[in-house]
Amino acid sequence: MGDFTHFVGIDWSGARKVGRNAIAVAVAEAHTRQVKLMDPPNGSWSRQRVLDWMVHGDWLPKGARALIGFDGAFSFPFLDHGRYLTELPMADTPHALWKEVERVCQDDADLFGGGFVDRYASNFFQGDIGRVNADYRRFRKTEILCKQQKFGAETVFHLVGASQVGKASLSLMRVLNMLADHEDIAIWPFDALDGARIAIVEIFCTVFVQTDGHKGKVRDHRTLSRLVESYGARLADGMGPVDKNDNAADALISAAGMMQAAGDPGYWNPPGLSPKVARTEGWVFGIR
Repeated sequence: MGDFTHFVGIDWSGARKVGRNAIAVAVAEAHTRQVKLMDPPNGSWSRQRVLDWMVHGDWLPKGARALIGFDGAFSFPFLDHGRYLTELPMADTPHALWKEVERVCQDDADLFGGGFVDRYASNFFQGDIGRVNADYRRFRKTEILCKQQKFGAETVFHLVGASQVGKASLSLMRVLNMLADHEDIAIWPFDALDGARIAIVEIFCTVFVQTDGHKGKVRDHRTLSRLVESYGARLADGMGPVDKNDNAADALISAAGMMQAAGDPGYWNPPGLSPKVARTEGWVFGIR
């Protein structure tokens, strides 16, 4: 798995309307060990612009191979109940789940996934008065491991607070549904990576950011540079400060961390990634 030439970290957003700096895209190049932010088109990224850039852009040189990490869940918990949702008995693979998310949300602009929450509201906790938070605490195996390793992890069904990931994940599932039919794109761990020009993995930026003793968000340039260098990389020449833009910092550090992790077989074959987990729930790259 060590033949990737480019590593992309994407800090993703599930907001109905994506604001400026809400999405960040960073690229690390293996031959230079430099990591840089990609300039967004028209001044800011949207989810659709990220998808278009990734699939149709000229950012990846001919003959190169990219590993792209999205910060968002690729699937729902499955193994705990033997299903994703009671209302979806026939959906027993991530691909089937992605298709249902797209079917429900197809009229929502910019790949927004909130319509799925409206359709299956009983499965999501949104701070409803009189409803018990614990009822919605379903986690995937990889998320349980994240919590055990003190990285923290939120379930996709909990939609309250700054750490929520549900709507970002649902919007990301719309993207994955669109990428699934591309012959040169593989989505790990559901697809074989051999021969794929682009491999897509799920990441949890916190896993890469909480390195070298660091805790919390990165909001100053000195800390950002130190954490990137802890992965054997460096910020690209001429890149200005990204102070107070923790989304950009997360993307940059994640790209550097992915570049280091990709060469370690242990991250591709963690003990908890059984065939059944790989078929149904997926895995956070960088956790083992």
